[in-house]
This record gives sequence, C-alpha cells and structure tokens, in this order.
Amino acid sequence: MRNIKSKARVELIKLNGETQKVILNIIKDGLIYLLNRMDKVENHNVIKHLTLLYFNISGENEKEIIEFENLSVREQGIFYHIMIEGITDVIIVNQYLTMIYLTREDKDKIIEEIIKFISNITGFSEFKVNRKIKLNIKKERKNARL
Repeated sequence: MRNIKSKARVELIKLNGETQKVILNIIKDGLIYLLNRMDKVENHNVIKHLTLLYFNISGENEKEIIEFENLSVREQGIFYHIMIEGITDVIIVNQYLTMIYLTREDKDKIIEEIIKFISNITGFSEFKVNRKIKLNIKKERKNARL
C-alpha cells in the first residue's frame, strides 16, 4: 500500500522539530478557539475541514486527505488568520516556544521557518506574509496600549 502524504505534511516534515511543534500548537489552539465559539460559526463544516487539515499536517490521518487548496475561500482565510495570530504570539510573547535555552537566533530561525511554511501552504509570497504579520503586531501593540 502506497503511503500518500498531503503537501502540507511534506512541508512540515522539512522543518526542524521545534518549529513543527510550534506550528502544530498554533493550529491546535486556533481550532480550540473556533470550537469555543461554535455558536458564532455559521457553517460547522469549517471546523471539520480545518480539523482534517490539522490531522493531515500532523500525520494523524492520511485516509481522508484534505489539502489547503481544497478548502473554501472562507476556510483558507480562517486558517491563514490562525497562523498569523499564532506567529504574532510567538514574536511578541514567545508563546509556543518550549526550549529552555532558546537564543535570539533560534527564535528568528523558527519564525523564518513558520513564515516559509505559511507561504508554501497558502501560495502567498513570504513578503506578503511578513507584511501581514507586521500589521498584526502593530494592531496588537496598539490594542495593548488602550
């Protein structure tokens, strides 16, 4: 039997172990947030499809492969938003980083790999992903001052 992996899983495997953990935790927390707001989500298939994508990325399910491209535009937007929010948390408050002796270079490498992962999955350029992250950081810092 041939082992078929999703494109997202292949992209994740290319990254170092710490970056993989961070990405999976970002997605998992985003899904938990969506589940907690289930009453505000009009279409529950959104959560189902994003959960299947998470399982494909994590390697926990290779029977029902769902690629990022197969998601609806709304689902793609939600996934992109989850990733941008997550990387913003990594940059601002070191959330999801578990290494005790993490240097600035290590953190920068993890951030760089996450940006590359987002870019490869979504098809957006790294420049566009970086710009969105910077705008999100600016918004978060402005909200923190209020």
